Amino acid sequence: MSVRIRARITGLMEAAKKITGLDDRKKLADRIAGELESGTIRRFQEEKEPSGKPWKANLRGGKILNFQGFLKDSITTYAEDDYVEIGSNLPYAGVHQTGAVIKARFSRFLQFCVNGRWARKSSVEIQARPYLGVSKDDEKRIQLCIGDFMTCLLYTSD
Repeated sequence: MSVRIRARITGLMEAAKKITGLDDRKKLADRIAGELESGTIRRFQEEKEPSGKPWKANLRGGKILNFQGFLKDSITTYAEDDYVEIGSNLPYAGVHQTGAVIKARFSRFLQFCVNGRWARKSSVEIQARPYLGVSKDDEKRIQLCIGDFMTCLLYTSD
């Protein structure tokens, strides 16, 4: 289950369009997408949710959601004139974002190794560790992008 978040930025874009008949809306959306991607990568380093709450520790110890870095490296963005998407297409991306209960399907038990010891369980609960979203810091950075964008519009319009 891949996961993505989409944000519409229509109100701002409509206002910008009225100012100058703007054709560069995608440039702003690309900058916002870049800020969201940077914020998401920062959360992997800080091990915090967009709300600032620390992620729950994992059983194996070590870096949370960053054992081999595949999830962090899979973060992608997509931007159009009036929206921005950020997410991951990895099958387990949604499980980490929202949490899940994994149940044994083909045998009575799941079997896995934790800290050098083998465990057998009929099901395992994966705690939600949200990494996608808009933090307060992301909001500030996006507001700066918008301010820069609007300033450029005002100084370049006829």
